[in-house]
Amino acid sequence: MARLQIPFTATDVKCTWDLILDKGPEKLRMNLRKSWYKNLEQVTANGGDEVTFRLKRPQPAFLMLIADGLSSIYPCHVSPAQMRQHPIGTGPFRFVEFKPNETSS
Repeated sequence: MARLQIPFTATDVKCTWDLILDKGPEKLRMNLRKSWYKNLEQVTANGGDEVTFRLKRPQPAFLMLIADGLSSIYPCHVSPAQMRQHPIGTGPFRFVEFKPNETSS
């Protein structure tokens, strides 16, 4: 089965932080990470593969926040509601199935 390859771009990074900071057109159902980034003033996409994070004041621990496993990047072309049901990632794994209200044992 061939997979559609969609590039991971700086625009996806900017859209993600605009979403987290409530600066974008979409909204998260629960935005638990917003308080982590209250020092983040703006994210700018500089071409296809580079972004600039502008902080309100110096924050050495900021790199740890964006490197955290909970700081996922969302693809701009997929809404947060769609990501909850059919997540898209950049790694080697492919999402296969979602069964609401079921857990694995």
